[in-house]
Formats: sequence, structure tokens, C-alpha cells
Amino acid sequence: MATDGRPSGGDVPPKLRLFCPACGHENPLDGDWLVRERAAGVAYECPECETEIADRTAIPT
Repeated sequence: MATDGRPSGGDVPPKLRLFCPACGHENPLDGDWLVRERAAGVAYECPECETEIADRTAIPT
């Protein structure tokens, strides 16, 4: 760990990881999550217990 408190070198954690609070499953955002298309965007669900982890609302263009 660097002296300023940030991870250094190989200690950098992977970004964009989702964690299921219900069962503890974790994976990158582009991993094995169930992606459900919705009118207002997409929802990410855990493949282990089907708990909704995140809801990404589409930004109107």
C-alpha cells in the first residue's frame, strides 16, 4: 500500500464489481449477472439467488 493510503502496484482492486448483499456472490459488471431489459433501462440480478443488485436507468437522448 502506498504511503497516501491508496493501493499500489498489483494491489489495485478491480473496478466495476457488483456484490450481492443477499448471498455474497461477486463478479465484474460484465460477468455472469442476469441482465433484465426494462422500459426505463436495465436491472442486474444475482445468478445465484436472483436478488436485484442494481438498476441502471437509461438517460434520455
